[in-house]
Amino acid sequence: MQQRINQLEKDLEDTRLQLFKSEEAHALEKATRLKDHLDSLDYLDKTHGAEVNRMKEDHQSEKAALKENHDREQEAQVYEHERLLVAHQQEVKAMKAEHATKIEGLENRLAQYAAKEAELTQKEQRLEQIVAMALKFV
Repeated sequence: MQQRINQLEKDLEDTRLQLFKSEEAHALEKATRLKDHLDSLDYLDKTHGAEVNRMKEDHQSEKAALKENHDREQEAQVYEHERLLVAHQQEVKAMKAEHATKIEGLENRLAQYAAKEAELTQKEQRLEQIVAMALKFV
């Protein structure tokens, strides 16, 4: 009977040892799975961080390209406005010169008319004098 008790105690001890080993193996397996999961999360975090940084760089590049494009468009618009302004100024200058020429021509014609009028006035006065002298003799 003592032998049977000793055997039962030994079996109990073996069962406890197996149970402990089983729990230890289960805990080790669980720890391994948790470590793998953490490693996976760490990898995702690093990958995500790299992707976020790449996206930020892409965004900055696009932003710079858009700004450069916008600056070029604005520069082109300013150049076009300046070109149109110069063309308009040249047109105005040409129109002023044309008007000045026309005004000069009109002033010359006016002076000619005034000279003709003065000549005609002198002839009229001369004619009146001749008529007046002719009437004295008649």
